[in-house]
Amino acid sequence: MGAGDTLRAVSSWGTVFEGRCDCLVANGVCVSVTGRGWIITGKQVLLDPSDPLTEFEALRRVLPGFAIAGGETGRPPDTGITGDR
Repeated sequence: MGAGDTLRAVSSWGTVFEGRCDCLVANGVCVSVTGRGWIITGKQVLLDPSDPLTEFEALRRVLPGFAIAGGETGRPPDTGITGDR
């Protein structure tokens, strides 16, 4: 997967998000799901379009200090994950 490739993620409440990778990093993708949905910035997240992750599963793969911006309304289930939201 490289910059400009389309990625797919499924939210924990069932919404499918699709967008393009905005940069390529050594071990994966610096992910920006544009248009709608989640943006995960500043950390490496491996997302495979053939094996979608929920956004919280993806966050479990990154180090503390993540930032999330949500395009969805409503509150997702409590996962015990803390960070800037």
